[in-house]
Amino acid sequence: MQPLEAIPLELRLILNNKTRIYMKKIVLLIYSALGLLACKKDKLNTKPDSTQIIPETIAYYQMLLDNQNYFNYTTFLAETGSDNYYATENAWTNFNAVCKYSYIWAQDPFEGGTVNDWNLSYTTIYYANTVLEGINRLGAEKGSPAGLRATGEAYFHRAHAFFQLAQLFCKVYDPATAKTDLGIPLRKRSDVTLGIARSTVQETYDQIIADLLEAEKLLPPLPDYKTRPGKLAVAALLSRVYLSMSDYDRSFQYADKALSQYNVLMNYHTIKNTGVPFKQFNDEVIWHTVMGGSMIFNADNNCSVDTALYESFDSNDMRKQLFFGIGNRPYFKGTYAGLTTSFKFCGLAVDELYLTRAECYAHKDMLREAMNDLNTLMTKRWNNNNSFKPFQATTKKDALQQILRERRKELLFRGLRWMDLRRLNLAGADINLKRIIGNDTFHLSANSLRYIYPIPDQELTFNEMPQNER
Repeated sequence: MQPLEAIPLELRLILNNKTRIYMKKIVLLIYSALGLLACKKDKLNTKPDSTQIIPETIAYYQMLLDNQNYFNYTTFLAETGSDNYYATENAWTNFNAVCKYSYIWAQDPFEGGTVNDWNLSYTTIYYANTVLEGINRLGAEKGSPAGLRATGEAYFHRAHAFFQLAQLFCKVYDPATAKTDLGIPLRKRSDVTLGIARSTVQETYDQIIADLLEAEKLLPPLPDYKTRPGKLAVAALLSRVYLSMSDYDRSFQYADKALSQYNVLMNYHTIKNTGVPFKQFNDEVIWHTVMGGSMIFNADNNCSVDTALYESFDSNDMRKQLFFGIGNRPYFKGTYAGLTTSFKFCGLAVDELYLTRAECYAHKDMLREAMNDLNTLMTKRWNNNNSFKPFQATTKKDALQQILRERRKELLFRGLRWMDLRRLNLAGADINLKRIIGNDTFHLSANSLRYIYPIPDQELTFNEMPQNER
């Protein structure tokens, strides 16, 4: 194992000062056969340093879990490939290779380059496994309230990382084929020298759910900080996971469970329309995490919100003012991340739960309840001038169309559109996407294999496994 000084500089630089102090006492094997840090294999064979200090308290592991660079920062490729925005030819030309070719759904979107979404997710998984193994060695202290909480957090973060990877690197969950479709490598140990075969999609989702159910047993109802998960966050994430699987009964169960614990919505009419209108950790946020991708989703108006999507917002809908800035073209500023528009909130929030429960109600033919949930949300989004007319539906199809339309508008740039496109197309929505760059037009047809990103080349070099077809 390597001392802290042997960890590559790019990783050490992003550790905050407090965490660095504790990390010197934590046994971290960063070099990964997965290519997490693109290190050479001979680094993996270095003999352990007998002078290293093994952490002896839960506090050390909690400090690691509180590092937001690993546990509250997540993937952005799902947003890159979605239809929420478009890039001008000039902006697209200046993208890096991964952003450029993911935008047009190229056969090889990575061109052998570093795939940060893969690396970041497996780094999170590595640290979660390190915490789980380390706490398990601490004896009686692991059963303390702090030990149980830290263990629960590690299970939650591992499940979330597995879920993010599943949305990008394996097929959408289909109960008819899930037991044979290729899933992701499920790393459940911190020893990165172990080769891990690809699981099936069924095994992938079984592991995600098992980790979340374990976390639910151990976590407090609400955490001290919104960067930490609690039971409420577990229920919200389980609702999202089951929705991605089109399991509407269980998705409803957990959305309803979460809303029974916490259902606060902000009144958008009271929010001041500024450059960054929404505060970080606002009242709707349950668990905070953000995605980067500032090259695309920045405040410099390099990319614009899809024109038809922007125009679909009613003039009395406060989201039209709060979500968008108007430069040369409309751009999105309505993130719940706060601080800056370059980072986009993609955590868990109350508004998503209302929309999920409404959709599940509609699938259960409970139209009155479905529209009640939708109207509960929309009354908090409409201009406070008595102009709001409640949404109504007389058929299941009509209810679903209205709910899904508002879901797309409400959850804009939260990294959920890719998941929704995959699951809705599997159900027959037949949503086809198009990009135009100069004189060239690119298409992504419904249920295309290009909804599944390829496993990065560096991973296949160190860990032989089947590649995704595209």
